Parts: sequence; C-alpha cells; structure tokens
Amino acid sequence: MTEYRVPLPARSGPADAADLGVERWACGVAASYEEWPPDRYEWRLPEYGLPLRVDHREQMFASSGAVDGTVGAVRRFAQVDSLVVCLIEVTSPSVMWDWSRGVRCGLSVMSHVDEPPAGGPAWVYFSEVSLTGHPKDPLARVVSLGQAGLDDWRALTGEEVTP
Repeated sequence: MTEYRVPLPARSGPADAADLGVERWACGVAASYEEWPPDRYEWRLPEYGLPLRVDHREQMFASSGAVDGTVGAVRRFAQVDSLVVCLIEVTSPSVMWDWSRGVRCGLSVMSHVDEPPAGGPAWVYFSEVSLTGHPKDPLARVVSLGQAGLDDWRALTGEEVTP
C-alpha cells in the first residue's frame, strides 16, 4: 500500500488581513484523473454546495455528546484540465488550526458511479467532501487559504467570489 503525506497548503493568506472573515475560505483539488481516468469516468459536478466533513464522519463526539460532523461546505466545483478544483468555506475554527499545523490538509470525496444510458465512461457524482490526513488521491488537497484561496479560485475558473 502506498502512503502519501499531504504537504501543507502551498500558499496562505496574510494573518493580518483587514477582514479576518476572508480566512475561512480555501481553494483545493477535490479529484484528479490520476484516480479517475477519463477513458473510464466522466465527472458530473454538483451545481450547489456539499457538506465538508472530517474523515467522512456525520457525527463527532465532544464532551457534551455527539455533534454534527460538518465543519463547513464546499461552495463551488469546476473542472480545470485534469483536476476538479473546489472552493471551500470553513465554519469551524478548529479546522483552521488543523491546517496551520499541517493536519488534515487532504481532501477525500464521497462518490457514486452510474452507467450512462448511451454507454461510454461511467458518470461520477460527488455527495460530500471530507478533510483527511491520508487522501486516496495524492493530488486531492487544500492548495491555498484565505485571500490567496479566493484569488486562486478566480484565476483558475474566472469566477469572482465576494466573501
């Protein structure tokens, strides 16, 4: 079994940004053709946001009991060359601490595969994205944080996002 270490996000926004709310945004790679070869699969990307979880857990445990495992949402998806890039909004401050320490910088998608009615490559649908320390796809990871994440999203997709 090959084990990949997920590097820290390559770029991060300034810690002294005037609007700290911008720090909740990130740009990442959700999937690549390394794991989903185009001769066998075709992505059907969501047009809406999907939950962002930690290690695919719907619930996590805290001292007060079970809590929702959702720590944010993936707001947008786009195919850029052989990658699916995503725009992530985090609602949990602990996730930002994890990223700064290099913990859970990898991304893992929950996927469903359907055969297309006319044949050809199978259609892949995503229903969730999770943060993990060990993604199956070595390219799937958080790439940039904060304003740099918003700038990367705009540069890759041409879509302007106002936080």
